[in-house]
Amino acid sequence: MIKRLAILFLLLGLLAADDVKQTDEVGSLAVGADAMGRGGAYYAAEHSAQPLFQNYAFLGGRQQPRLAMSVFQLLNELNYLTVSAAFGNFAVGALNISDSSGYLRDAQNNLLGGQIGYNDTTVYGAFGWGAENFGVGARLKYITKSYSGLDVTAAGSGADAAGFVRFGLLTLGFSLNNVVNNGLVWSTGAQETFVSEQGVGLKLQALANLDIYADAVLLDGDTLARGGVEYRPLPGFALRAGLGQYADVDEDGIKTLAAKITAGLGLELFGVGLDYAYNPGADFDGNVTHYFTLAWRFGAAPAAPEEPVKTPVKKEEKVQKVIEPPKVVEPPQPPVEQLEEEIIAEEEPKKVKKVVKKVIKVKKVKKVKNTENSVSKTQQ
Repeated sequence: MIKRLAILFLLLGLLAADDVKQTDEVGSLAVGADAMGRGGAYYAAEHSAQPLFQNYAFLGGRQQPRLAMSVFQLLNELNYLTVSAAFGNFAVGALNISDSSGYLRDAQNNLLGGQIGYNDTTVYGAFGWGAENFGVGARLKYITKSYSGLDVTAAGSGADAAGFVRFGLLTLGFSLNNVVNNGLVWSTGAQETFVSEQGVGLKLQALANLDIYADAVLLDGDTLARGGVEYRPLPGFALRAGLGQYADVDEDGIKTLAAKITAGLGLELFGVGLDYAYNPGADFDGNVTHYFTLAWRFGAAPAAPEEPVKTPVKKEEKVQKVIEPPKVVEPPQPPVEQLEEEIIAEEEPKKVKKVVKKVIKVKKVKKVKNTENSVSKTQQ
């Protein structure tokens, strides 16, 4: 009850202020038990059960459809629930924090009104685009808060961006939260802006079943380091451990940096997965110690749009088309009989000429002989 009253008075003090203040998002707790088990590192995590709350740029890879839910208690009193669904390039989901904070009383514990209830709901929608080795994503969010019994409400919106690039066994990821920051506007007239957050991380596949994660986060002027390992000794079974920094405020209101060791495991059978993380850090000392995420992966990954298939042309055909000379169309040849007659007709004059020459030669010879005979007779 003391924690509830402290939170209530703190929020009422913010609502009464005239200047614009900053407010933290509880969305940082929505990353899921798998990331918590690695010390909070997730910027380069590809196969998360909740890509909506981690790096939604991996939605561009058109992964297997999935549903996921995380649940635990915050400060041992606030009920915390996240639900998300991812299909193809899209993901939608919400996180909700609710609490029954008792009754409104004065300093003398006199009842002043009805029961006070707190509700904080954020609705998300994300889209990812890319290929196997790179991708970018955008996420929209709408936040509402209310205190029943006080009739105080607030609403606001914002937008985030993320991306990744892969170089072989090394994957780099980044996130830019609240690049569009519309803040919260309360019904009392007070305004709050969201704290900006930028982060970059890497994942190295050291072995076929061993991944190493390391993240650096710039949050409200502080640089926080987070890292961990994930080892899969068997299919469907993962062991996780990590170390993460966080900002804490001591009793004097001085902000300090501390570190926590985390551990976790994951089980998956027939598409149903359960992730667990143990968080012994003092950021929510003795309160948020155990995280659970239940996920269901179903169906097959959506197929990419088919491209028209081009029939390949064989190399031999291409060469033949280039080298083969154009065909010459020859005139039609006459029949064989006609050719024989033409040949005979051409050869007959030649034969006649030869015979004539022989006849002339013979006549000359006979004439010479006759002359010789006549001369010899005269002499006698």
